[in-house]
Amino acid sequence: MAKILLMDDDGSICEYVELILADAGHDVTIASDGFKGMEAFKSKHFDLVIVDIFMPEMEGIETIQELARLDKCLPIIAVSGGISDRYPLDYLNMAKKFGAQITLRKPLRSEELKFAVHECLHLPSSERGNPFP
Repeated sequence: MAKILLMDDDGSICEYVELILADAGHDVTIASDGFKGMEAFKSKHFDLVIVDIFMPEMEGIETIQELARLDKCLPIIAVSGGISDRYPLDYLNMAKKFGAQITLRKPLRSEELKFAVHECLHLPSSERGNPFP
């Protein structure tokens, strides 16, 4: 069982992810934005963090950079609804450059999420963390 921190401002996504991961035996803590997520991260040990790219208070890219700075071996999954007219850049690619090991596009699919979590938790430590120390 892994301790997973989920940072997402969409309550329905949080419920969905928590249900899937709890069913797989994981302990999930939810934070509704990057700021609250960082507070949770600093107060408790987590084996994996899942970060939404677009959140209030502290955006996902900024959050991923801070997480990678604090723990270079922390596995991170970045999630996003993808490219839109409002957000024309591919922020998931940017997330990988700043420390996310795996990226997933919303809507999330149960099997894809479980596979990504399993893969991240079983990465050798040499493949984890920020590629820019």
